[in-house]
Amino acid sequence: MVVAGDRSTGEAAAERILARMRTSEKRDVSELLNEADALLYDAKAAGKDAVRFQSASGSVS
Repeated sequence: MVVAGDRSTGEAAAERILARMRTSEKRDVSELLNEADALLYDAKAAGKDAVRFQSASGSVS
């Protein structure tokens, strides 16, 4: 992940992400990495500037 801005902007973004991860459902790390990897390859296949999100329900957008 790349966050534009100064160090404090990046640190604030990291803190929000970590806080959200702490409150989310507990899942196996290898499962999360596999899902992230699949989303990464899907975005790469879609071409430049592609973004993929996966909701808590598992739907991809």
